[in-house]
Amino acid sequence: MEGTRCFSVDPCSSVNAVAPVLVYEREEGRSVTGGLVYRGAQHVGLQGAYIYGDWASDTIWAVNAARPGTPSVIATVDQLVSVGIDNLGGLYFVSIQGTIFRVVP
Repeated sequence: MEGTRCFSVDPCSSVNAVAPVLVYEREEGRSVTGGLVYRGAQHVGLQGAYIYGDWASDTIWAVNAARPGTPSVIATVDQLVSVGIDNLGGLYFVSIQGTIFRVVP
């Protein structure tokens, strides 16, 4: 499956698939870079949000993991390859060029 659609049309069965809680269309991006649910203390407004991005669109979103709805754009990073946190709850984004961006509260 790719989101809620079959990746391969023949054969297509979603019997053992777990449905996604959020799907975005090609107009928004083409290559999701999975992230994490933020549980740190430095970014109070992001607590409990799933942070993820798209490599092709350079967009990074936050969506409430418990009540998925409309995601909020929180940053842009050229060719995002990773999302991470440190032991103090600091949030970081990494570009394919190797640049590490620290999100400032």
